[in-house]
Amino acid sequence: MPTPTNTDTGDAQTVASPAQPGKLRAALNAAVNWPGSQLERSSRSRPTRISLILICALIFASAVGVRLLHWQDSHVNILSGNTALSGVFSRYDKDARQMLDEGRILYPRELPPDGDARMLTHPPGYPIILAAIYQMAIDPPFPALWLLQIVCDGLASLLVFLIAMKLLNWFVATIAGMLVATSPHLAHYSLLPLPDSLVALPILIAVYLITIAQKRPHLWLIIAAGACVGLTCWLRANALLLAPFLGVAVFLVFERRKRLIYAGALVATTIVVISPITVRNMIVFRRFIPLSIQAGLNLVEGIGDFDRDGKLGMPRSDREARFKDAEWHGRPDYAATLWKPDGIARDRARFDRGISVIRSNPAWFAGVILRRAAFMLSYNESRARPRPFGTAGIPPVFARAGYGHHIETTGLDQSTVLVLNGAIIPEALAVNSEREPARSISPADLSANGTIISPQASFSLQDDSRMFKLNGDNSPYGDQFESEIISVKEHTDYVMVLPVKMERGDMALKVASADRRIGLNVAGLASALKEDEPSLSKDAAVDPAAEQQMTVIQMPFASGDRTDVRLVLSNNSETQGPPALQIGAAELFEIGPTPYAWTHYPRLLVRSIQRNFTTARIRTLIALGIILFVIARRGRALVLLLSVPLYYLLIQSPLHTEYRYILVIHYFLFVVAATAVYFAGAAFFQTASRVYDMLPVRVRRRQA
Repeated sequence: MPTPTNTDTGDAQTVASPAQPGKLRAALNAAVNWPGSQLERSSRSRPTRISLILICALIFASAVGVRLLHWQDSHVNILSGNTALSGVFSRYDKDARQMLDEGRILYPRELPPDGDARMLTHPPGYPIILAAIYQMAIDPPFPALWLLQIVCDGLASLLVFLIAMKLLNWFVATIAGMLVATSPHLAHYSLLPLPDSLVALPILIAVYLITIAQKRPHLWLIIAAGACVGLTCWLRANALLLAPFLGVAVFLVFERRKRLIYAGALVATTIVVISPITVRNMIVFRRFIPLSIQAGLNLVEGIGDFDRDGKLGMPRSDREARFKDAEWHGRPDYAATLWKPDGIARDRARFDRGISVIRSNPAWFAGVILRRAAFMLSYNESRARPRPFGTAGIPPVFARAGYGHHIETTGLDQSTVLVLNGAIIPEALAVNSEREPARSISPADLSANGTIISPQASFSLQDDSRMFKLNGDNSPYGDQFESEIISVKEHTDYVMVLPVKMERGDMALKVASADRRIGLNVAGLASALKEDEPSLSKDAAVDPAAEQQMTVIQMPFASGDRTDVRLVLSNNSETQGPPALQIGAAELFEIGPTPYAWTHYPRLLVRSIQRNFTTARIRTLIALGIILFVIARRGRALVLLLSVPLYYLLIQSPLHTEYRYILVIHYFLFVVAATAVYFAGAAFFQTASRVYDMLPVRVRRRQA
């Protein structure tokens, strides 16, 4: 047999070398084609009817359960009206009660005075819902509103599942439905007595109907979708142009011979549904106003949100807008309210002023639009953000059930302030004077058994040992003093009650764990005490006339699995000098076993999931999902999923925006994010399967 020559070897190398680029190209083609083939293969997998029912039940139950956990954490504040949005609800409440008093829904019995545009500040849909609740003799309406909004949000999570199942597969649909069900943002805002969370359900129904019609074209499906968009406009006016936007999506995804008719039918039906409001406005105000006004107010406040130095002269709140109106028009009476007198003319003047600022600063305003769009796509972050951008930060559920006993909120002593979960609930009472305390801690006990934490802090007894006075150091938020260990029972509700008087600066009272690492309740005294009391001055001494005035602070808390707690006093702000306060005898009242203590383990599971709803993680999943849609050539599905988010990003970003205004975009974005999660999981399992197949047979047998 002849020995190969160098030439033969060289020829063999020459022939073999072109094979390497071919293998690389094949690998790249396989990687590019993998998302599409994976979706195609998985879409042929259909769950059984029983499995589908179980998945839907799991998603709905998870959505309702997560919202009930958030309700446990926050319902007392909402019930007492102690939220930043309680004033917004009061406007809806007044309209609802007026509807009942007059027996009218759209047309008032008496026309509003000339220039009074309060009727135009929002569409009438939510007041109609409130009026229906009042008609059923449910007052206050919060329990019925919570039930309605929680159920609607649970149904919204099911619709997300159905949309994703129609467009992709049931694996992605399940992940998307669970993302909606466990989202802390969607859960939190579904509990606020406002129409913002209700907006999502009709929009999701509209997109679902369009998705069905895209595969089985029927004109009635498109007409029903348009009616749902119109119903959305009865709840919030910022969906006014959504129908034309969805009409463009219909035009892009439907076949050529039907797309124009279907897009036109969608827009026309929406116009018909909102036309009663438009006609009402024309009759009452003799102006063409499709739904409501406020565009001018939202434009100037949106500019003010990003003009922190006030160089452009735009307001940053409704209060500032009133005074700006008075200044701009030379009308002091305009400072009283935003919408009377001359409400319509004033809002148009605001709009014109906002446009003039934009014309003078186009590049700056383009940056504003981009930053506001980024805010709409933000979630939880560790950094603090000012309002309204801080409205994107929603904490996860508490690890344990909080204080759950009844709190009285009517006809109470003004000198008592209740603080729950760090929030002040004025005119509220958790325990009355008829109950005997489980433990009393006198000022002498604090002095004898307590411990100074800061070396610069000092304490003394005042007024024949009836008052304990603490002088803090110059640190902004450092702990100054801790009481002795206070024994408590596990999983029990308590109320700490003590009279307080601030002499200088601001301090905080804390009921904390024995090691001070966990605060069970915190009361900031400068905000808890009356603002008009001289004792709130940061630097001035106490007015002798007010020296004997004390405010009783009630601090409910749940002990959890602890048997020991402490009362801790700390600084609560940066002051020019060390703060000082006096406190009287503290009393600890045992109220009873903490309700729903069994929710600890579900809370831990939900909390561990919700802590992943951060801006970095969700944005990354959304971006990867969009890329995978493009690679998989699922352009039509991507258009349907992104049409609503793109609408809000484009239309709402020039205006003042709070997170609740754009909640609906996240229902669709979570489908895109779920797609990235699905592909990551599929890639992991396929890689693991191939690695397993590469193992020797004896190793596989040993593992089996």
